[in-house]
Amino acid sequence: MDESINQAQSVSESLVEHAEAAVELWDRQPGESKQWFLRFQRYYLYRGLARSVRRAYIAFVKENYPSKAEDEIALNAAYNHWLGAAKEYRWRVRAEAWDEHRNEELQKEVLDASRFLMENARAAAQALIDALVSPRLQVIAANSILDRIGVPTVSRQELLNVQVPVSADDLAKVKEIVQEWEQSTRAKSG
Repeated sequence: MDESINQAQSVSESLVEHAEAAVELWDRQPGESKQWFLRFQRYYLYRGLARSVRRAYIAFVKENYPSKAEDEIALNAAYNHWLGAAKEYRWRVRAEAWDEHRNEELQKEVLDASRFLMENARAAAQALIDALVSPRLQVIAANSILDRIGVPTVSRQELLNVQVPVSADDLAKVKEIVQEWEQSTRAKSG
């Protein structure tokens, strides 16, 4: 009984050690040469939906052997090495894991930005409105901010129907104020 407990603890400890030492699937893998890893990264992984081993190989040849690229590509001898490396180091699986990871990161960034905007939209709009003296500029400024965060606003046609005269100078002033607000918001969050 004690032996099976010790064995289970040993397996558990080695799994923890492996997990701590493990690299991400898209990182350089054990046994993968630096050369093949760099080729995977530069010519395959970062190509997104347009990635293929063939395209990676062609990009590599054109970049490194521009004067004899057509001859090299036509020979296909080196391309077979690329296919072998891609299969051995599971380029497709690794790239899919990378894509999934990047999508998760991007979703988090979008959610964070959306939360930030929603939390600060009213305060920013009110600050701009308070800073403006002219009532017609207040409407334009508020609409400009609300448009930027995706909140429905009064349309330009509705403004025209109300017959609020807006000059090019008014629009330029609002644009300047909104840009200043955006810069100050970036400075605070950065």
